Amino acid sequence: MLDATPAHSAPPARCRSVRELARYWRCAPGRVRVLVRRDVLQGFLIGRALRFTPEAVAEAERLLAAPVVSGRRRRVHDGIAPEVVALLNGG
Repeated sequence: MLDATPAHSAPPARCRSVRELARYWRCAPGRVRVLVRRDVLQGFLIGRALRFTPEAVAEAERLLAAPVVSGRRRRVHDGIAPEVVALLNGG
């Protein structure tokens, strides 16, 4: 007897448009386009329509979730520098 159930229980993932991805990420479509220009998100064209594979979306989410290491360090004020205290004390 033939099994009528498909091999996959979940529907296949489909490609998303700029609007669909923006709605999914809850951002403006312009933000999605900026991520494409910065090579964070890889897409492909179908005619003039930009589409994104589920794998490309997952990779972009992984990149965007990574902590960003900033080159700037915050200045910590621990009070008056010891050299200044020595000068104020006459030393």
